[in-house]
Amino acid sequence: MPYSQFSVEQIKTNFGITLNRTVGLFADIPEIEPSTFLQETLQFNLPLALEINSEKARSELIVAPILVEIKKRLPQRMSLFLGREFNVDAARGLSGYCDFLISRSPEQLVIESPAPLWKPKTTTFNPAEESAQGETWQHKYLTSVANMIFRQFMEF
Repeated sequence: MPYSQFSVEQIKTNFGITLNRTVGLFADIPEIEPSTFLQETLQFNLPLALEINSEKARSELIVAPILVEIKKRLPQRMSLFLGREFNVDAARGLSGYCDFLISRSPEQLVIESPAPLWKPKTTTFNPAEESAQGETWQHKYLTSVANMIFRQFMEF
């Protein structure tokens, strides 16, 4: 079964995973200012992705530039794979293509462990509502996502 077909309940049941929601997990780590290039890219890409209103547009126009920025800052601490097949255990349904896969290995040609799976949450955006909330909300949200990922890789 492809990764995208798993529900949270299936993951919890099939793999014995317990969800632990920790508030403020990275609160003590200072935020990192995005580069001018990323800020300009997202300033242009965000409204476009919201108007296109598809998961593919959000992935390519919003998420990918953030992950590339993190890769630029941590070239020897991580590898980044987009749209790669990652078959771990077909018998348990752990097979298929991942939108984004990040590894704590610097090896960029071959996926090496540890490689946590990450797929952006599918969300329906209403461009009119998003525009009403303004650029500030978008900038804060994307900065927090980038900082969360960056902090995880700074810990090792």
